[in-house]
Amino acid sequence: MANTANYESHDWERDMTLAQEAHIDAFALNMAYSVGAHENTIETAFQVAEKQNFQLFFSFDYVGNGSWPQADVLHLLQKYSSSSAHYRHNNKPFVSTFEGFDNADDWKEIKNKTKCFFVPDWSSVGAKAALQLADGVADGLFSWAAWPSGGGKMNTLEDAAFIDSLKAADKPYMMPISPWFFADMPFYGKNFSFHGGSLWNERWVEVFYIDPEWVEIISWNDYGESHYIGPLNEKGFQLFDADKGSYNYARGMPHDGWRLQLPFAIDVYKNGTASVKQESLVMWYRTQSESACGNKSSVDDDLKKAGAHKNQIFFSALLGSNASIKATFGDMEKHAS
Repeated sequence: MANTANYESHDWERDMTLAQEAHIDAFALNMAYSVGAHENTIETAFQVAEKQNFQLFFSFDYVGNGSWPQADVLHLLQKYSSSSAHYRHNNKPFVSTFEGFDNADDWKEIKNKTKCFFVPDWSSVGAKAALQLADGVADGLFSWAAWPSGGGKMNTLEDAAFIDSLKAADKPYMMPISPWFFADMPFYGKNFSFHGGSLWNERWVEVFYIDPEWVEIISWNDYGESHYIGPLNEKGFQLFDADKGSYNYARGMPHDGWRLQLPFAIDVYKNGTASVKQESLVMWYRTQSESACGNKSSVDDDLKKAGAHKNQIFFSALLGSNASIKATFGDMEKHAS
């Protein structure tokens, strides 16, 4: 929630309204540990969500600033889990994490005192091991594997590993989806990228096929990792200011187009069908050539060797009927695949 530390009520109102228009049900409040730092922001978020009939749940980040003390987790869940805005599953307050498997035993008492439904991301130990931690304290699992490794396209092998383990334990899966990933923030130890391009559309097709219990979009406003689909907000750029070795590569780079076709995709996921109320075309591309950074590129070497970041323009057309599509760029004409 560092990107919302300076938010006022109207900022939350705008974000939640846009999310609802995209048919998104809830925000995951991903928070690194910091004593008392999030209290005012959390309170404002829940107040606005209650008024707008929107949902929120906590995702405790155990990596960004170290482990969360059990008492602090309990405090937040006990304070907000009764809110009408707190997302619930099976009438239990839903809660997640970013890693934190070393603190798995903490969740026995947390669950006992809050009756929460616990779906952590303990991807670093794998699904099978995660389900065995703390006598099977997890009620389900969330995977962080939203991007392909190397230069290839995304596949569902990691999803399948999670689903197989969860099915044996009769527990649900939260599937990740993300448009792409780029980060160049030396202060935070982030200097890498993942293959993106057509990932946003391809991953939704995989969601339709797998049909998990939940889908979590990574992310709404993580400007530093470039996969935000929410609106740009100058109040959310303070991490760039803190990282003196970085530059603000999010400013002037809106990603709002990725939300345009979300109502259709989310309705198909939820209901198995959806209607095209308005035909649309969305285009996206990188503003620099794949070779622009030379030998000092922040893109991982294996991605460069694999040619993962191609000099291409991507587009997605949502149509009410079948059609043949071709795109013209200058003197070049290409047919859609």
